[in-house]
Amino acid sequence: MNVPDNQTPPPAGPPQDDWVPIEVAEERVMPWLATLQAVGIPCDSLRSPTGTVLLVPSDRLGQALRELQDYEETNADWPPPAAAPVHEETPGAVLWTGFLMVLLFAFHLVTGPVDDGGAFFEPGLLDVSRVLDGEWWRTITALTLHADFSHVAANILALLALGIAASHQLGPGLAWTLALAGGIGGNYLEALVTNAGRRSLGASTMVFALLALLAALRFVGIWRKQGRPSSVWARSWLPPFAALGALGFLGTSHGSDIAGHTLGFVAGLGLGVVVAFLPNHRPGDAWQVPLCVLPLALIAWAWHLALAGAG
Repeated sequence: MNVPDNQTPPPAGPPQDDWVPIEVAEERVMPWLATLQAVGIPCDSLRSPTGTVLLVPSDRLGQALRELQDYEETNADWPPPAAAPVHEETPGAVLWTGFLMVLLFAFHLVTGPVDDGGAFFEPGLLDVSRVLDGEWWRTITALTLHADFSHVAANILALLALGIAASHQLGPGLAWTLALAGGIGGNYLEALVTNAGRRSLGASTMVFALLALLAALRFVGIWRKQGRPSSVWARSWLPPFAALGALGFLGTSHGSDIAGHTLGFVAGLGLGVVVAFLPNHRPGDAWQVPLCVLPLALIAWAWHLALAGAG
């Protein structure tokens, strides 16, 4: 900023004779006036032949310049540049997510509700004792089993919304590989920290893993763009706090698997932070296809082991 010689008279009509002008760019007039008024420095603006100037008392000039300099340094990167579109037209994001949800519902039609005692439940449930005895595949098969129609319908609706959002950011292959990894991680952690004999089922562990994954991606993305602690604190904590709110509101309702939901959230949060810090956390299309197949192959293998053991 430039300050004309104090001996140069200000433009005609200043509020007081001992006020001096400060040159200001047109777009900075209102922010600078607000800054000075906020700290109690008298000021006004006035049009001059060369543009608009701010007027301040001569004995407050030094303080005014310091305040304006602090304002400019604090807001150097604000407003931030418009974010690039987040792959809103990701090929296959909606179709692949929808296809997976059709498979999940179809599998529920095959297994039936848990009260019917179908052949899939005994070998496929998350049985903590058996997982710790080496039947690790139960951390996978349990994600595909549901108690009844309302259980599977609620999880499918949540997975549709979260899975499509994650697929737009990461590509459908990586998104669903991480979703399954978060579900497996949550189930395995549940086996480690809960009582022996505990049994659970359902894809909700994967739902909360996806929720935390998306929150972590957003948090780290804002953190890396803003850089300054004050900006980060003000703008980056909303996604994880919103996700925690959803966990508290939806994941702890009566009859829900609170441990599974919470630990799925923890697993998804960890995966999201790791992926968000990768130089390029969205693989190219050449990688998306095998990553799409990987979760299905892993689930099929887990069920092969489960049914072979049951046989």
